[in-house]
Amino acid sequence: IYIAAFNIIQWTYGLLLMSGKQHSMNLKRALINPGTVAFFIGFPLFLLGLRLPSVPTRVLEYIASMNSPVAMMVIGAQMAAVKLDRLSKPASVALAISLRLLIIPLIMLGLLLPFSVDRTLALSCLIPAAAPSAAATAIFATRYQQDTDLATQLVTLSTLLSIITMPLMILIYEALV
Repeated sequence: IYIAAFNIIQWTYGLLLMSGKQHSMNLKRALINPGTVAFFIGFPLFLLGLRLPSVPTRVLEYIASMNSPVAMMVIGAQMAAVKLDRLSKPASVALAISLRLLIIPLIMLGLLLPFSVDRTLALSCLIPAAAPSAAATAIFATRYQQDTDLATQLVTLSTLLSIITMPLMILIYEALV
């Protein structure tokens, strides 16, 4: 559900922000995109326990198995091109990374702690909240002629720093529970 919500927001609100065409967006265009279409097809199948025939299932499994390697190649290519010694907007970068890697996970942690939530469920909410900025940030910035350097710096720095902050958030959760 967390990933479905992320995809819907990314392909609607995120796309609106990046495209700069808030005034020309209508409900139909907001709902017809890869994230929402996949959700509206997949969620009923999941709820009803329906299984696709083996051929489409196998094709979808092949596509799904390419997802992580392609994302890693995109992120790697972006990271290779970043000049970390020349941050385009240091204050903006620091604020965005602090929000993404510290504030949002701490808010999620604060929302989880009052409830007696199963550890696996809690971590399945906390870990994505502590994840680095999505590679789609830089991809959308490139596609919609936004500040690609800034977006790439955000993705790169948040990816590198999440090596420290994500385990830290998990440790904080474990210590408080």
